[in-house]
Amino acid sequence: FSIPVERSLDASLKVAQDYYERTQKTTKLSAQQISIRLATTAFFNNDPTRRISFLKDARNDYGVEAVHLITREGAFIASTWPEKDWGQGLDAAFLSSDLFETLSNTDQPVIVMEGSLQKEIIRAMIAVGDGNMILVVDSLIPSALAGEMEIIKMESEEYKQLKAFKNPIKGSYLLSFFIIVLLIIFSAIWFGIYLSREITVPLEKLAEGTHAVAQGDLNFQIDVHGKDELGTLVASFNKMTHDLKQSREDLVRAQKIATWQEVALQMAHEIKNPLTPILLATERLRKKYAEASPDFGRIFDESTQIVINEVQGLTALVNEFSNFARLPVPHRVPQKIEPILQEVILLYQAGHKDIAFEVRFDKTAPLLPIDKDQIKRAFVNLIENAVFAMGGKGRLFLSTTYDTVGKRAQIAVGDEGPGIAVEDMDQLFLPHFSRKKGGMGLGLAMVHRVVLDHGGYIFVAGRKPKGTLFTVELPVLA
Repeated sequence: FSIPVERSLDASLKVAQDYYERTQKTTKLSAQQISIRLATTAFFNNDPTRRISFLKDARNDYGVEAVHLITREGAFIASTWPEKDWGQGLDAAFLSSDLFETLSNTDQPVIVMEGSLQKEIIRAMIAVGDGNMILVVDSLIPSALAGEMEIIKMESEEYKQLKAFKNPIKGSYLLSFFIIVLLIIFSAIWFGIYLSREITVPLEKLAEGTHAVAQGDLNFQIDVHGKDELGTLVASFNKMTHDLKQSREDLVRAQKIATWQEVALQMAHEIKNPLTPILLATERLRKKYAEASPDFGRIFDESTQIVINEVQGLTALVNEFSNFARLPVPHRVPQKIEPILQEVILLYQAGHKDIAFEVRFDKTAPLLPIDKDQIKRAFVNLIENAVFAMGGKGRLFLSTTYDTVGKRAQIAVGDEGPGIAVEDMDQLFLPHFSRKKGGMGLGLAMVHRVVLDHGGYIFVAGRKPKGTLFTVELPVLA
């Protein structure tokens, strides 16, 4: 049992097997390519001459022995064989129902072997058309070559059988050991896959949930499938998100109560301020009237004008507060925000020739679920503040960007005004806080409320080298 002899036999057998496999692959590929060409030609008309010509061209192009198109019963539709041989059809022995079922369920060629005394045929078959016809491609292995291959195969098998008796006990031990090793490896792999799924799937869900919570989605819950440590961790995560949601709702409720308490105090203060001059003017009128003062007419005009001015101020204050408190629930419709911003820009471009509007829109931004009127009113307020801050001169910046990770659109409004003091930024969105002369302090509070009602956020920061930058973040359409 010489090792070189064994290697020679193995190499010869591998050459033979490689030849068969290469011929099979070539035949399958030829069948597949011809079927594709069939699909792109008007082959299935009733022109027999064109059909035969097509098959002959395909045979020559791909270097195969023969190409046929047959029915499910094996009858020829067209073939590269002479027409006198068509009558006998193909050997129906291999045209079994199982073969047709296989051909019907795949778009890949199926290899069938057919042998005779003179030759051995490797036959690739593939269903074409509506499945009622079969394309058959034949490759020929000459009988001499096939016989030599068979001899090599038989001699290799005989050699291996003889060698197996050299040490049967050792072989049986090795075989048993190999089987046991395979079973151990298979079991380890299966157990590892099972264990990894039990660990990684909940962890992936936890990572997904953490990301969702970080984006503000506190409704995210994970299904619990166990009572082990991971199950406890998942249950704790679900409880945490539920508690966070409840805490956020409580916080929002408390903030609303605190805000309206502050609004009430501020309103009381704002109403009290004009009442004092009204009271003083009225007392002055009564005093001068009782004294029959000669300049009573002048004093009457002055006092009544004071009363009128203060009442008008009160009316404006009440109207502004009413508009802020009367904001309706937004009617959110999926739409692009850029046309809305363009409308606002056009409103101000016409009346402010000394302001340069620098606009940059992200064309990839998706639709946003927004209320057009409320969003337009909010950005009118932001741009109005920017125009006022610059004194009607300078550059105003408006841009949109899309955060693909956070799934949020960002709209930035910047100006070149004097900016906002750091100590004022925390109070900027509170009702009735204003540094603007004659301002009611409700504009930015209204903007803040509109943005919150749309599930978004608004931020303010200084803009370098000067000015202020407001950034509004809104969720995109899911």
